[in-house]
Amino acid sequence: MDSYANKYSQEEQKEIDHYLACAIFGCGLPLSLVEDEHFIAFCKKLRPAYNLSKCSKLSNGLLDKTYKEITKDVTQCVKEKDLVCITSDGWTNLRSEPIINFIVTTFKPVFWKAIETKEERHTSAFIAQEFETVINEVGANKVAAVITDNASNMRGAHKLLQIKYPNIFFLGKYIIYLIILMNFNCKIIIKI
Repeated sequence: MDSYANKYSQEEQKEIDHYLACAIFGCGLPLSLVEDEHFIAFCKKLRPAYNLSKCSKLSNGLLDKTYKEITKDVTQCVKEKDLVCITSDGWTNLRSEPIINFIVTTFKPVFWKAIETKEERHTSAFIAQEFETVINEVGANKVAAVITDNASNMRGAHKLLQIKYPNIFFLGKYIIYLIILMNFNCKIIIKI
């Protein structure tokens, strides 16, 4: 055990750095985390020999490389599926800036992208335009449904998109409650 904690190869350093970058990127953690004295102490306790990457190393390549790898994996995952659903919601980030996120659901949801809308109003036309971009990125022939909340701008976007994509179902989030209810009722029926 001592040799594990006190020695490691350059390959192990790269592998640990990769997992660190994935954790920071995947959880939206600040890069400054690697300079926090408590986090440094935590890492040293886990593996004393590990040299924690500096913030500059993370921001000057490691996170970009990790982002590209994850994006490639997500794109490949979606590419391999015959049918997907796209879900979306608007919210604000940590700096209170408005964004819209897009999730592509295969058998499990994967984050596709988020766009900063800045000063752009969330009109039906704007939202429809952004959905159209995502639909085309994923492949219109693969999209079975688009699921959003029931806000009037989303319903308006649905109407605009249904004209161009008549083979895609456009559903408000209340459909999710129906699906949950149907699953719940099926389980009750099966148990009886």
